[in-house]
Amino acid sequence: EPEHQFDDSRLVILQGCLEQLAPKARQMMYLRYYGEHSPAQIARLVSWTPNAVRVALSRARTVLQECLERRMRKEASQ
Repeated sequence: EPEHQFDDSRLVILQGCLEQLAPKARQMMYLRYYGEHSPAQIARLVSWTPNAVRVALSRARTVLQECLERRMRKEASQ
């Protein structure tokens, strides 16, 4: 079984971290990864520039990564 395979507990952690994002950041993450929209398409939807969307997505990914690492470390230590 692959070490990084997502199981239910990891999906719960991911959902919890997504919920902690600012509403606009969460919306953009869903549009990008669930809706498979490009940054240019998202920019049109939210009335931002494509570059502002790319920066916002980059920051949101960083916040998500930090949250996931923190919560997975906490889960592993229990």
